[in-house]
Amino acid sequence: RVFSGVVRRVLGCERGSVQHRHHRGLYLLRPCRLPPPAPPPDSPFLPQTSREMVARSAATLITHPFHVITLRCMVQFIGRETKYSGTLSAFATIYREEGVLGFFAGLIPRLLGDILSLWLCNMLAYLINTYALENGVSTMAEMKSYSQAVTGFFASMLTYPFVLVSNLMAVNNCGLAGGLLPYAPTYSSWLDCWSQLHREGNMSRGNSLFFRKVPAGKRYVWEERRFR
Repeated sequence: RVFSGVVRRVLGCERGSVQHRHHRGLYLLRPCRLPPPAPPPDSPFLPQTSREMVARSAATLITHPFHVITLRCMVQFIGRETKYSGTLSAFATIYREEGVLGFFAGLIPRLLGDILSLWLCNMLAYLINTYALENGVSTMAEMKSYSQAVTGFFASMLTYPFVLVSNLMAVNNCGLAGGLLPYAPTYSSWLDCWSQLHREGNMSRGNSLFFRKVPAGKRYVWEERRFR
């Protein structure tokens, strides 16, 4: 009986050890459960661009009076004038001569140019980053930043006519020599300015950093240092 009891105890211990190793092996061989992949996020292109458009339009609307004053302060160097000698005096001069609308001269083409440039830039960058660049590249973030910069450059080139028209309307018929004949014609509206520039082929005037295009039908007079 003693011998049989010892055998049963040894066999019981051995069976328990085998079962423990068996369950441990099953635990070790059990495949690791990875977390389920997150669903692909919705495209942030439309909501993000819409929010950025609203923010940029609001910023343009608020800062445009300062933009007008800056342009007129630069243009008055053409006639060696001192009409706009400071920020406060410039605000008073514009309000006295043109009213509140004088602070927003050239606002509409500037707003249109900013909105078109923003949508073109973000749309081209989104298409390039989504369909042209492959995921998994080590320099993926750098490539996306480069694509954003390149698309922004091309978008600014395409929308440059809006910037040109906006700047011309900001100084149009403002009492400065640079905004009057013979230096610049008087425009009735920004659409009139656009059509006249388009008719003369000057929609890209001043766009180049190194070259300057001669206005159509005009020649440069050295004695007067201007085109006639």
